[in-house]
Amino acid sequence: MNTERQKERHRVTPQSKALTSEQQKIQELEARIARLEREKSILKKATALLMSEGHERTR
Repeated sequence: MNTERQKERHRVTPQSKALTSEQQKIQELEARIARLEREKSILKKATALLMSEGHERTR
C-alpha cells in the first residue's frame, strides 16, 4: 500500500501531466536532480572501490 506520503519519503515524483509550463519545468528539473543524485551515488561507490583496491596493492 503506497500512500502519497510514502512516495514523497522515497522521492517518487508524481507522473501526472503538468498543468502549466512552470509545473512541467519543475517536473523536468526534479527528474534531472534524481538522475544526478543516482549518478553521484554511483561515482561515490566507484571511487570508494578504486581507493580500496589501490590501498590493497600498496600493502
